[in-house]
Amino acid sequence: MNNQAEESITSESFVLINSIESLAKGYILNCRIEGKPPKTLVGYQMTLQNFMWYCKQNDFPEIQHLTAIHIKQFLWYLASEPHRWNSTCPTAKRQVNSTTVNVYFRALRTFFNWLDFENLINENPFKKLKTPKVKQKIIQALTPEEIVIAKD
Repeated sequence: MNNQAEESITSESFVLINSIESLAKGYILNCRIEGKPPKTLVGYQMTLQNFMWYCKQNDFPEIQHLTAIHIKQFLWYLASEPHRWNSTCPTAKRQVNSTTVNVYFRALRTFFNWLDFENLINENPFKKLKTPKVKQKIIQALTPEEIVIAKD
């Protein structure tokens, strides 16, 4: 590769390397290389897209300067806002449950852990956060009558 081409690639990479978009793309590429399942990749991409949207809407600082408070604000928005992401999609207009908040938390935590592992951030805000609790669902046992009906 000639020097001019190398400089072009280096200068383009330098400009974009710290943007949350380029870091998210790098993370998804890393997950593909690690052989993560397609459903996992789709979930991570959706989580990161929604997080990036929220960061831009709220003028959050660059990713290297995000704190635990920023993450908490995002999770609170997710849990409390019934109309999310300025979307017309029916699922974005429903209140989410504690399981969804927990899934977002875990997906973002793995992203920030990767950023930390790759030395792309100075401090990982997830080191100061506890995993949100998931409300346990109480499943009613079948009555003897329901069991008999199910056998027939």
